[in-house]
Amino acid sequence: MRSRTSASLALAVAATLGAAAWPSCVLELSDGHEATLRVRGRTGEASSLDGITITLEQAWLHVGGAELVACAGEPEARREARALGPSVARAHHGAGDGRAIAGAHAVALHGPAHTLGVFRPGPGRYCAVRLVVTPAGSAAHGLPDPAMIGWTLFARGHEGERPRELSAYSNGAWDVALREPLEVGEAPARAALDVHLDVPDALARVPLAPDADPLGIDLLRALAATARAEVQLAE
Repeated sequence: MRSRTSASLALAVAATLGAAAWPSCVLELSDGHEATLRVRGRTGEASSLDGITITLEQAWLHVGGAELVACAGEPEARREARALGPSVARAHHGAGDGRAIAGAHAVALHGPAHTLGVFRPGPGRYCAVRLVVTPAGSAAHGLPDPAMIGWTLFARGHEGERPRELSAYSNGAWDVALREPLEVGEAPARAALDVHLDVPDALARVPLAPDADPLGIDLLRALAATARAEVQLAE
């Protein structure tokens, strides 16, 4: 595995309060509201900012947890906590917060949608999904290869006739705005929240030359910036 700077290693220890090690858990509430979180990706041919053409056949993003973020202006009791790690921890330990999902997943961005879990929110308006992205550990669900351990994004493909792998490393929280807010009333309701991540679109915004960003942070930022999410209401 390629080397990382000491500053990057310090960030991995401090950020997100160890999100990659959280056990898989979904808190079930009794109010009847369910919002299934799914992540869909796209791979394929892309041309980078510096003109390099690469075809990605497989890509995985490591997600350590997720939150459903209330819209601004909601009553304080309904607002999503801003301290990312504790709010997810509250959901796992049964403090009554159904707006958080914990569990480490290597999400395949080249196949069918990946279900991360189910939110069970109380009444209110929700405007975004927050994804916690962290370096993968060995216990991540769906880990494709030990080579991904320590990386947040891992991809395989070809540059011309030459096989090429891409690896990116970062910790962070991506707030992906919903196209339309999810409105939860008193009556039980079901919905799906689909987050779309377009890897070729992100690659078009960054350089891919061998000397470009060895930790791939710019690529992850581009992937976050191009992400979109929408609500699919159940009939």
